[in-house]
Amino acid sequence: MTDREGAKLYINNISFVTLGNMKKLVLNFILSLLFLMLAFGQTNEIRFEGNESIRVLDTIIVFAKENFDIQDRLYDWSSSFNDIQYSISVFSILEQIGESDIRFTNYIGGLQYLGGQVEYFASQDINLKSNVEKGGNPGDYEVNMDITISPPGIFYVVGVIKGKSERGSSFQDAGYWVVNCIARAENRLTNDFSIKRSYDFGNIATYSFGESLAFDFSISGARMNSLSSYHFKVFEEEKEIYSGLGSYINLDFITKNPAMVNKIFTVEGLYSGQVIRFFNPSIPGPDSTYWQFKLLPPEKLEIKTNWIPLEKFELMGERDVIDAIDLRLAENRKFSFAWLTNTEDGAMITRPDLINITVSSDPDNLIRSNSPPFRSYEEAYWQVIEINVNPAFINSIADNEIRQVRVNLKFQTQFGDQESMDFVGIVF
Repeated sequence: MTDREGAKLYINNISFVTLGNMKKLVLNFILSLLFLMLAFGQTNEIRFEGNESIRVLDTIIVFAKENFDIQDRLYDWSSSFNDIQYSISVFSILEQIGESDIRFTNYIGGLQYLGGQVEYFASQDINLKSNVEKGGNPGDYEVNMDITISPPGIFYVVGVIKGKSERGSSFQDAGYWVVNCIARAENRLTNDFSIKRSYDFGNIATYSFGESLAFDFSISGARMNSLSSYHFKVFEEEKEIYSGLGSYINLDFITKNPAMVNKIFTVEGLYSGQVIRFFNPSIPGPDSTYWQFKLLPPEKLEIKTNWIPLEKFELMGERDVIDAIDLRLAENRKFSFAWLTNTEDGAMITRPDLINITVSSDPDNLIRSNSPPFRSYEEAYWQVIEINVNPAFINSIADNEIRQVRVNLKFQTQFGDQESMDFVGIVF
């Protein structure tokens, strides 16, 4: 019934066609007793004959005893809702009869609009309210329903509309929503986790490059224990980039991939094709297995060395003490780099990639010219640039002498940042 266009229906051997855009045909039929009960009142049973007599409009997962909304949009009907007969019937059983017929039974309640007036058929299992709003064009309507179903289970909200088109011809259409009504006490995450960590970007959580992100979104309870019914999808913006079976998701392929930095991702945890709603005691209202997050670059590039950065050296006064360094020791030839990012649990260190490294010195004979001027390697969480010092330069320094030298390092990080750094050393 959502968008009542282009549907060919057969109900109780009654054939009719809706073509949309006001191209409607005159309906000729013989009313049966079942059809009369369907169109003008609520019945304990509704049967539809033919493969296209009724169609599924949507599947909804809700909590028992909590209200939810259904909106039905009707197009190209009479400009007066008084000319329309519209009913909603809620059943708990759907049966397939033969190859093409289906039957809904075990009626628990509903409503009926007739002559512009609404009549409710209530029970202890359901509470239903409804109102009709006119759409943007004459003959278009929105039927908004506020429903609460008390018992858990699968329910079928069947909608049937019969009336006149804008040109006065008679038509009928039918559709139904599948409502999976879950007991709140059962519907909890099996493992306690939350991907919603910070909200600096509106309602989008943030993770930093290098963080691990893996979790199990399975739900406890007898109604959610089919492992083969769990699967998930991961989207970058609106493009699906990854999917898999089961309830365990490892997103390290995103959080540890520099190409994914500054992008927004959506994760959908699904059960039988639907996003799951569950009870989360830390937030008001129900939560769902739908998450969004943005991957941020690391916050700061830390440097570890016994050399003094040039900008710091230029701020030093005459009375500041500077330790001289022995270039024969490997530790005094190292410049180590690591990304440092503050997290909820403290700080995270991530090893950077240094690309297109160049090393120069003043004086220029500080660095060997007849061999590679440096070597780069990993050491714990650090990426190290170790300069290749010229032994002839060291030997030229007298035993009681010190010299001031400078080293310039240039490189590019994996995020495209261009770095140029100058360091000063007092060497012997």
